[in-house]
Amino acid sequence: MIIAVAGSGGKTTRVHKLAQYYRSLGKKVFVTTTTHMGLEPGMVLSENLKDIRQQLEKQHVCICGSPVKEGKIASLPEEIYKQACQLADIVLVEADGSKHMPVKFPAAHEPVIPENVNEIQVVMGLHAIGHPFC
Repeated sequence: MIIAVAGSGGKTTRVHKLAQYYRSLGKKVFVTTTTHMGLEPGMVLSENLKDIRQQLEKQHVCICGSPVKEGKIASLPEEIYKQACQLADIVLVEADGSKHMPVKFPAAHEPVIPENVNEIQVVMGLHAIGHPFC
């Protein structure tokens, strides 16, 4: 099962909650991004499939991406992404960027949804309710 989480205001939290849930069921969970995601402790900053496999075997969760500037990770090369998907029971993809805004109107090239996704979940921050768009 491959789930993409798009939108704004809660994508990373949603991805972490889903990872925690599926891990509690004994599933191996691979987490990555198609855009950028904030760097967190324990992430695998490698495009090496061996490192991804090792983390999944050891922790049952692997959050992985290519390191980029300013404390962020970026998407993995497509072939590594596809191979890593085969190693996990559940794949969670943060598939959109919103720069911490609660609501986002996507551009024509967004969100970046991989073609192998089975389900798309769209989130937005409820703290935007009652505020004007700008």
